[in-house]
Amino acid sequence: MPIFLISIYLLSALVLPSSDQPTFLLQLKNSTYQQVIWERPMTTEDRFSLVHRNSIYGAVVRETFRIDEEGALWLTAIQTDSPAVLEYYGLEESGTGPIRYVRKIDSMKIVITLSGEFWLDFAGENFSLSHGVPDGTLIEIGTKKSK
Repeated sequence: MPIFLISIYLLSALVLPSSDQPTFLLQLKNSTYQQVIWERPMTTEDRFSLVHRNSIYGAVVRETFRIDEEGALWLTAIQTDSPAVLEYYGLEESGTGPIRYVRKIDSMKIVITLSGEFWLDFAGENFSLSHGVPDGTLIEIGTKKSK
C-alpha cells in the first residue's frame, strides 16, 4: 500500500501546476498618466487576444498573445477574413482560422478609438477598450511580476 500512495503522490506532483511557475499581472495602463485601468493575474500558460478593426482595410483582426517566463509579450497567431490584412502582416496564408505568427513584442502601445472597436479577451472576460477609455487615449498593454 505505501508504494501505491507514493506513486499517487509522484503522479500528482507531475500533473498539478507548480507553485514555482512565474505569475504576472496583465495590465492595461493609460500611457499618459501611467494609471492602471485594468489588470488580471496571468501565467505563461494563459493566452489573451486583442480584437480590433484594422484601420486601413476595415476588417476585424484577432491577435493572440502569450507571455514568457520573463513576462515578455509574444504575438502567437493572427485571425482575420481579409487576405489584405494577412498580406499587411507579411503572411501569404489564408483562411478563417488562426494563423501561426510568432513575434516578440517589446512595447505595445495603442491609440484607442471608437472606430477601431478594440476589445481585449482574456479568460472568458471581454473588456471593451473603445468604450472603457476616452476616444484617442494612448494605452499600453504589458505585464508586471506578481508578488
